[in-house]
Amino acid sequence: MLGSFGRTIEMKPCPNIVGKARVICYSPIDERHRFTGACKQIVAHKLMGAMSGLAICQYEGEEAFYLFGCDSEWQTMTDTWHQSLDEAKSQAEFEYEGVSKTWIDAA
Repeated sequence: MLGSFGRTIEMKPCPNIVGKARVICYSPIDERHRFTGACKQIVAHKLMGAMSGLAICQYEGEEAFYLFGCDSEWQTMTDTWHQSLDEAKSQAEFEYEGVSKTWIDAA
């Protein structure tokens, strides 16, 4: 997978827990996707770029879902909150065209 500046980044397998929440589905971000830049996410006063992977997760006892943007080690870098799985997937497609075709259901 190509990362920033054309470097190859090897994604680790997605764990069952990301950001202390259970993974529902995930997708590495690669040449099948286009980072739209349509959603501006700022972390520690820095505008974030494309992530290495996306994970939709759910905390125990909650009905809502979180879309996590992750680095190549599946550490969370960004997040958005959604009332439904469909809303989280729609947001992901808004940010990364093509991801709707590449989701992998967690085991």
